[in-house]
Amino acid sequence: MSSEPDPELIQTRLTVWRALSELYLDTELKDADHRRIAAVLAALPYGVDELEEILRHEVHPACRGNLLQVAGEWVGFDDNWLRARIAPYLGRRRWWRRWPGYGRMVGEDWRAVRAYLAEVS
Repeated sequence: MSSEPDPELIQTRLTVWRALSELYLDTELKDADHRRIAAVLAALPYGVDELEEILRHEVHPACRGNLLQVAGEWVGFDDNWLRARIAPYLGRRRWWRRWPGYGRMVGEDWRAVRAYLAEVS
């Protein structure tokens, strides 16, 4: 059994990672951003709960530090950076029951995206 994640899975997940990582940019997301992110996610083969698990266990650990920086990334994370930071840990679940810093960092934006996902599902 190979320890390398399936390349097709990584490619699909990269689209999810890219969309969800926008919640961690050093910018204020607007309603149009929430709708756009939800539209991207709705086109993928994941349910809302699974997307939240990906956000919680894959994207959050990789990207949360950006919001703690004085001048964090605001344009977008590089695909290679996302892949390198997340892919090796794909399928592993973090130990925390609550997301460290989640409520302050991305909770409101994720709730808005999730609401739009419910509309299009």
